[in-house]
Amino acid sequence: MDRVKLELTTKSINDFSEKREKLLEKAPFHFNVLDEARVDENAHSKILGRLLKYKRGGKFIHLESFYKIIGLELKIDNPKIRIEKERIDISILDNSYGIVIENKVHYAVDQLEQIDTYVKRLCNKAYKIDKNIYVIYLTRRGDKPVSEASLSPLLRKSLESRDGYKEVNFEVHILPWLADEILPVCLDKDRNLIYGVEQYIDHIKGFLNHRKKDEVMNNNLSKYLKKELSISEVDDSGVIEKIEERRKEVLAYLNGLDGIRKEVTFQLRREFLEALLSRLNSETKGEWVCTKSIKQQPCEIVDANEIFFGFKSTSKVFKGQEICLSVQIYNRSKFFCGFYKLENSLNKELIQAFKDGGKEMNIGFCDFKREKWVAIDLQDYTYKSVRKPAWNVYDVEWDKFYKTELTGMTNVFFDKIEVVYKAWEAICNLNKLQSDK
Repeated sequence: MDRVKLELTTKSINDFSEKREKLLEKAPFHFNVLDEARVDENAHSKILGRLLKYKRGGKFIHLESFYKIIGLELKIDNPKIRIEKERIDISILDNSYGIVIENKVHYAVDQLEQIDTYVKRLCNKAYKIDKNIYVIYLTRRGDKPVSEASLSPLLRKSLESRDGYKEVNFEVHILPWLADEILPVCLDKDRNLIYGVEQYIDHIKGFLNHRKKDEVMNNNLSKYLKKELSISEVDDSGVIEKIEERRKEVLAYLNGLDGIRKEVTFQLRREFLEALLSRLNSETKGEWVCTKSIKQQPCEIVDANEIFFGFKSTSKVFKGQEICLSVQIYNRSKFFCGFYKLENSLNKELIQAFKDGGKEMNIGFCDFKREKWVAIDLQDYTYKSVRKPAWNVYDVEWDKFYKTELTGMTNVFFDKIEVVYKAWEAICNLNKLQSDK
């Protein structure tokens, strides 16, 4: 986009925003508890899960209507509806099938191998990919495709071959389900349920711009855009061309903004990892250094946004071998701490040593991208009483929570790594004592 078009597009967007703000000021006052609480994807999952659990006369009537509206013909026997268990937003485990519901209503980033991992967890419960596992990818309007990094093409093809993958959205499925299937069958005595569903419906209409007050504003904005683009109500000659030309300009503008956002995010991630490295070196005896790739090639903190990046500590002797404790971030996303490519017998001895040490940590084998690790899962964190995944280190989802709280998040990660390091140090010291005897 040349400079003149950039300036014109910027002015048009600013004028549009100013017009919208003025219309919002004139709009009637509207209050919704969920709007004010700024519910996130976890809250949506809890609400939907609770509604799916509802029983009347021994029947899961809302689950029944949910299956119907999304086109699933499944028999309901004894479903266990779980909310945010094993990192899955909603899972439905029945006698003859298992369902994963992945909620992306607020456009959260798809995590590396996220859905693949969830499906594996269902496989571990004796469900079969080619027979009775279903994946529901839930978005706001159906405009966010699942990434191949999260759901591999091979798995998707296998699921789709038996209609086991469903793309569901709030606009086409959830809103009509709530309004036409749930609200009409609520009993008069269940006033709290009725009020809750009404508030939820209104909240969804709000973020979809479907409220009546939004209709008035949207009509006014449409008139404004027609005037700006010199589009007549009756003369449609060249209208499509004008719209497409302006859309291309706006998309180019958005691409530019995405580039700036990426630059800022890269800087934030680098600052975060630099702070973490500094803390590790100042408060442990590990003499941590930066590494690029899981092959442990040395690098510098400026490489923090490489596909492979991490830290390794000074090696220690365990069972006669020099071993390094490492922190690894793969593809700027998957984050874990452990030991890379040891012999199988050594792996088992190391895992047992951690267990014998009495430390409460989920350390075990990790076959990641066909690379063998003994690693601890570092994905779940609680920060200021709010559980947030550390899966994406550092992505745009962090910005709204942590851009001004770098020290706090560094402390959270450091505390987790320090527990592993101290346990590792104690194991090596004990091993040395035993060897010296």
